[in-house]
Amino acid sequence: GEKEVNVVHETLSLGGVRQLASSLVGSAAVMHLKLWSCDIGSQEAVVIADALRSNAVLTELVLSNNNEIGPAGVQALAEMLKVN
Repeated sequence: GEKEVNVVHETLSLGGVRQLASSLVGSAAVMHLKLWSCDIGSQEAVVIADALRSNAVLTELVLSNNNEIGPAGVQALAEMLKVN
């Protein structure tokens, strides 16, 4: 069935984001990924974007209140959206 992953107000380290991202690569289950206020920066956003390039079922990605995502993270996410 359809799965949703919600992480709210949790600080995700780069290692934590890498673990989460590895579970998303090729996943046919996770359709909604919501990471609200998780102190995600550009490095973490790039890791998420790279993982989601090979995830064809995700329909919703929420990164609200992660104000440290800089230009590199935004660029990686934009490039991922072109292929996903």
